[in-house]
Amino acid sequence: MLLVGQSAGASTYTITPGGAAVTVATTVSGENATVAFTGTAGSRISLKMSGVTITQSYVSIKKPDGTALVAPKLILTGGGFIDATALPVSGTYTILVDPQSTYTGSMTLSLYDVPPDVSGSITPGGPVVTVTTSTPGQNGALTFAGSAGQRVSMKLSAVSMTQAKVWIVRPDGTNLFTAVAVTNTGTFIDVKSLSLTG
Repeated sequence: MLLVGQSAGASTYTITPGGAAVTVATTVSGENATVAFTGTAGSRISLKMSGVTITQSYVSIKKPDGTALVAPKLILTGGGFIDATALPVSGTYTILVDPQSTYTGSMTLSLYDVPPDVSGSITPGGPVVTVTTSTPGQNGALTFAGSAGQRVSMKLSAVSMTQAKVWIVRPDGTNLFTAVAVTNTGTFIDVKSLSLTG
């Protein structure tokens, strides 16, 4: 038996970076949801998908000219997150929610206006420094002066972030070691030898 259903085009919504979350819903197989927002060149956004009842979907972001800003990301019922992304031009951007197969349902989109990354400095052997971020997608970076052959270790404590990655970047922009996952229990990064002065 062949079952032919009625396919809808797309449900349309609007959202504001840094504003209220928006819940989108699809009720017919093949129906997409599009969410428009106004963006300014040079600003950064991040996107959280939560409360997802669609079994499987792809979420992408398109620039005002219709080309891809963020490639389709697979989203399951556990939700997902699109990290901070810089907007290249001013205009109307579109978030596309594309349920797969015959799946329908809803998800809540939270679009964040991501401020500049937090920056500061720290001294090996000196006092501890606290890094505080305010918006999902915002990063923090601390610089320190080091000499080739010097050995450093790092303790991360009093962590209120659910999950983050931490690493040290050499003066030439390459990573000293692979990023370490950190949860709110904190962690310790054992001794690393600095390979460059800077």
